Amino acid sequence: MGKLIFHCHVSGWNWMRDCFFIFRISFVTHNFIIRSSFITHNFIMVHSFFIVHSLFVVRKLCIISLWSVSICSMSCSISNRSVRRVSITSVWRSVNGSL
Repeated sequence: MGKLIFHCHVSGWNWMRDCFFIFRISFVTHNFIIRSSFITHNFIMVHSFFIVHSLFVVRKLCIISLWSVSICSMSCSISNRSVRRVSITSVWRSVNGSL
């Protein structure tokens, strides 16, 4: 009788220990899954932020470069027009003989 009670008591402790370890393993696994999903979520968020930010910077640089190209082409066309006007007026003056 005493052996049976002791055996039930020990098997109860074993069952509680097994339940505790199963609970602990599941808790650790759950924490690991939450932590890994959090890290993955942060990784995705940070990388998406950097991708969007780099695209914005590239777009801004493209706009700036387009503006600089358009301003440069406008200034070149203005300088070409003024050179043409000067050359045409100088040719016209030399043909007419007036200064």
